[in-house]
Amino acid sequence: MTLAVTILAAYLIGSLPFAVLVANRCGIDILSTGSGNPGASNVYRSCGLKAALVVLFLDVLKGFVPALAAGHFHMLLAPDGMPDPQVWMTALVGTAAVLGHVLPIYTRFYGGKGVATIGGVIIALAPLAASATLAVWIGTFLVRRTFSVASLTGALAFPFAVYLFEGERDLWIMMWGLMVPLVVFITHRDNIRRLIESQEFGFRRPHDEDEP
Repeated sequence: MTLAVTILAAYLIGSLPFAVLVANRCGIDILSTGSGNPGASNVYRSCGLKAALVVLFLDVLKGFVPALAAGHFHMLLAPDGMPDPQVWMTALVGTAAVLGHVLPIYTRFYGGKGVATIGGVIIALAPLAASATLAVWIGTFLVRRTFSVASLTGALAFPFAVYLFEGERDLWIMMWGLMVPLVVFITHRDNIRRLIESQEFGFRRPHDEDEP
């Protein structure tokens, strides 16, 4: 019962629509502005850098906090006999938070693309691999100046970072290493289509022309 409540709580925390709330404070309905995506990049284009950084921080936090808490209290949550319950609980509860961000109950299951919240979970789960992935994301963004390309490249880099820094320490970490690119590529399918059609917009200043 305690495990089920914890998973539900993580989902509800992940569902918190911070992009919608922050954008509303600057008079913007983020769901009908620009790309319509309730994420930090769309908030940046609509409301500016400060608002986007707030959304980014909160979206990372709502993945990091439930995952870290589950790992810390793993002995109270994990079923008896579970091998490496700390990692197991961190991954499981973190997955629930990501699901909440991508399919949030508060906005009728229309959510963001999950990159920031996934980032929060992998910081709690595999901090060295998360640091290497962040470096790849930043490097790609500086070269291509496109959020989606940086996110897709970082997602592809994460399994390799897990292998380099975590090896085969735990099955759940390896599974997360494979799950991350799958989820990111699914949530970025429209971006991938636009990239193929050479219609994906790169980095732009706030209030530039909206995405199609």
